[in-house]
Amino acid sequence: MQKDFAERITLTIHLAAPGTPLVALENDERKQVGVSDVGHMFLSLDRVGSAEPRQSFGYTRTPIPGNSDLGKVVDYDLRMYENPRYQRTIEITQEQYNKIVEFAKDPAKHGFDAKNYNLASNSCVDFAWGALNHAGIHGNTIFGEFKTYEGTLKVLDNIGPVQSIRPQVKGSEQMPWPGPVRRAIPATPTTHV
Repeated sequence: MQKDFAERITLTIHLAAPGTPLVALENDERKQVGVSDVGHMFLSLDRVGSAEPRQSFGYTRTPIPGNSDLGKVVDYDLRMYENPRYQRTIEITQEQYNKIVEFAKDPAKHGFDAKNYNLASNSCVDFAWGALNHAGIHGNTIFGEFKTYEGTLKVLDNIGPVQSIRPQVKGSEQMPWPGPVRRAIPATPTTHV
């Protein structure tokens, strides 16, 4: 049975490459204020058909001089990152929506150290996958789901795992599932093709 369009909730997973333009609103105009140094991964939620604005959740270092390891959850990535390299939108349930919001509002309660940013071990990628895992949204391999995946250090290397996420709502028209991540096995003279 098809759901009413107004009842749909979508999740978009955004992956911005290093060098992605960063913009800000100045005098009612969007102006480039810099570029992303290492790339960025963040999530956005949309109640399709409602007047409610899309929400975004990301994790970044705070721009406090002398304390570059201090991190914080931010809600402005949709406005700041101009044309991320990759985005995938999937329909999710109300429960998954609630879990992502719950994780973003109090990540420490769910095992994520939001106060201490570390590019190698506690970054935007770890935050985004933490929120996805908390909501029961997992990447897949031919061996099944990887439920505690924390992502890879390079933001764009997360495209494959994001693509491997199965549809969350049966019958959803949002972004069909391309299948589990598979490694290509090159043909050799002893391999039958």
